[in-house]
Amino acid sequence: MLGIKSASGAILVDEDGNEYIDAIASWYTAMYGHCNPGITRSVAKQMQKLDQVVFSGFTHEPAIALSEALMEVLPNNQNKLFFSDNGSTATEIGIKMALQYYYNKGEKRTVMLAFEEGFHGDTFGAMSVSGLSAYNGPFEQHFIQVERIPVPTAETIEEILVDLEQRLQKKDIAGFIYEPLVQGAAAMKMHKAEHLCRVLRLLKLYDVITIADEVMTGFGKTGTYFASDQVTVKPDILC
Repeated sequence: MLGIKSASGAILVDEDGNEYIDAIASWYTAMYGHCNPGITRSVAKQMQKLDQVVFSGFTHEPAIALSEALMEVLPNNQNKLFFSDNGSTATEIGIKMALQYYYNKGEKRTVMLAFEEGFHGDTFGAMSVSGLSAYNGPFEQHFIQVERIPVPTAETIEEILVDLEQRLQKKDIAGFIYEPLVQGAAAMKMHKAEHLCRVLRLLKLYDVITIADEVMTGFGKTGTYFASDQVTVKPDILC
């Protein structure tokens, strides 16, 4: 276990003065660099005025400004924002929204759909839709109901679509959560936008809510603001 005493930009410095390149940006969270001067100044300034207030009947100017800035760069079908403080709870909220939507409508859609080998977080809903692994095993009895489909390739896309449409006939799937273009925890497993589009189009025909997990791919990491910008069919929910 390395003890890190300081960091700047992409460099971590341990207790002995050795330097390391943080090539994973601390699991995608330090994409603007560690101890970024602009961010540090802004945080220090804000903490002297207002540290935090619950978003339950309250708001504040920085939240409004951030919301307006995000709306400028989000896919144009996105028009509402809900703030979360980490990736796991962001995807958890997306899953809950899909399930609650159909609960509120009085339709019994209680199944979630996901790609095989995906990773969406460590909370119970997020673990449920992630690829099954030794990490998830002790908690499986508490998981929501999830079905999985393979990540499409040129060789498998037709078969996947046939099997998926047959499964969709039951009309019990509430939502589909996916990592657009690349599955990070699956050793950077890539898939083409055109194949993902075909899957999303079919799901929308059956009123399945689509949820793009952009915790890893968002904010410029794939060459566009969001990986979903490279996919013609936009998600209903973007995390």
